[in-house]
Amino acid sequence: MTLLRTGPSPRWALRLRCGLAVSGWLAVAASGLPAGSVLRVLVVTPFLLVCPGLAASRWARPPVGRETGRAPLLELAVLVVVVSLALAVLVVVPLYLNGVFTTLRALATLAFITSALALLPLPRGRGRARASRRDPAPDPSVPPADPSRPPPPEGAPSGSAPSSDSRATVRPARPGGRR
Repeated sequence: MTLLRTGPSPRWALRLRCGLAVSGWLAVAASGLPAGSVLRVLVVTPFLLVCPGLAASRWARPPVGRETGRAPLLELAVLVVVVSLALAVLVVVPLYLNGVFTTLRALATLAFITSALALLPLPRGRGRARASRRDPAPDPSVPPADPSRPPPPEGAPSGSAPSSDSRATVRPARPGGRR
C-alpha cells in the first residue's frame, strides 16, 4: 500500500488558502501607503516573493510518496519563490508593453491570480492522501507483459510458450538486400 503526500489537515488547509487569497488584497490596500513606507514594504514584498508561488505550487506539485527531511521543504521554497517571480514577470511585462503599467494594476492582477489559484478546488484525484491498493508497486522479479503478444489460452501453462507468430522467425535482412 502506497501513501501519497499529505498536506496540512483540511481545517488548516482552508485557513492557509483563505490567507493566501486575502494576502494579495492586503498588498493592494498597502499600495495606497506612501512609497517609502516601511509597512508598505513589509506587506508587498513577502506577497510578491511568496504568495503567488505558494498558491500555484498547490497545483504544480504532483502527489508523490511521503518525503521527510529538509530537502522537500527546500525544494518547495525554491519552487514557491521562482514561480512567484515568474508570475510577477508574466503580469508586469504585458502591462508595461501596453503602456498601462501601474503598481496598483500589477498588484491587483497578481492578487486576483493568487486568490483564484488558492480558492479553486484541485482537480479530482489531487490533494488529500489516498491509499493505492489497486496499483501496488511492481515486483522487480516479474518481467512486464508484452502488449503485442496475445494472452495464452485458458488452461495453458503460464510459462513462456513458443510463439506461433511467423514474424518471430524471420531473420533481419543482410546488407545488399539478401537474406
